[in-house]
Amino acid sequence: MANFAAVAHVLEGILSRELNLARGNQGMWEWFNALNRVISQNRFTGTVRVSGPTLLADGSNTVESNAVTLFGVLVDNSMAAEDAFLLTSDVAAAGGNDDWLGSAFWAPRNAITTYVLPNGGTFATGLFLADCLGTSVGIEAQTASTTQCTTVVVYTEA
Repeated sequence: MANFAAVAHVLEGILSRELNLARGNQGMWEWFNALNRVISQNRFTGTVRVSGPTLLADGSNTVESNAVTLFGVLVDNSMAAEDAFLLTSDVAAAGGNDDWLGSAFWAPRNAITTYVLPNGGTFATGLFLADCLGTSVGIEAQTASTTQCTTVVVYTEA
């Protein structure tokens, strides 16, 4: 069974001290509670890890170079004047026309947004992140967001 309690104190510290608290809300704590319920189920195994808060750089940002199951994503786009997408992949993509094999998580401007994946998202060879401008042209060209997002991800590593 995956042990959420091992990282709970880390997440509590991040949520209460390391994000833009002026934009934070009760939703961040509901995200924490949902992750606790999902990851603590007997059907998941692996070592629970937290990555972040990390200010994303242009291009690909390596979170993990081993297979992972992604359960939670928090995107702090609270200081940006533009919407963004957080792209996830299991291969390091450099931008341009590279394929991002995972999901694109919406990150509206001036907000902290959270996502929980109740069944987890499997990344076979690693977990890589990038943020891009939140327009159809921006996501297709993977144009970096002018103000890079800060992210926190919660995952298990086999």
